[in-house]
Amino acid sequence: MAFTEVNTPLGGQKELRPRRRWVVYLMVLLGLIALAVSTTYVWLTFAHRAQKVASPPADLFMQSVIKRDGALGWHQLCPDLQARIPIDELQRQAAQQKSYEASQGVTLTMDYLGTHPQNDERGEIHLYLVTAKNGTGLLAQRIYILTTQPTGCVEDVQHVDLAGNDLSVHPAVLW
Repeated sequence: MAFTEVNTPLGGQKELRPRRRWVVYLMVLLGLIALAVSTTYVWLTFAHRAQKVASPPADLFMQSVIKRDGALGWHQLCPDLQARIPIDELQRQAAQQKSYEASQGVTLTMDYLGTHPQNDERGEIHLYLVTAKNGTGLLAQRIYILTTQPTGCVEDVQHVDLAGNDLSVHPAVLW
């Protein structure tokens, strides 16, 4: 049964020939294949790039502060600092703080403030703002200053408490 493009005597409607219909179907199919291939290419390109980009040790150290993960933080330290601070001690302190903060309803957030090179190519200085909040509002804020060696490992951690911290109610928060 073949359709031909003809004017019908009753309404002047045209019917599409099967050959033209298959050409339209083929073009739509080719368009969908092209869309699928290009989407897959873009996805694989960005997924491949994402796998190559690793967080710097300073960022991972600060994530460990927020998550209270002593082991993660310890692994970001430079070897000479790791030799002076036992991993078990860091894990114990982090677990105590995590337990206390959970019982008080305290949550910590972190904002990255910037990275600056040290003089004489000795590494970098990383700045972060950590904020402690509970259900009633802001409790404390602290700026963390991390010094890293050229290899990226964390060689020093200092902090500055911001004015207005109410630590009389929650003395263990952030530290």
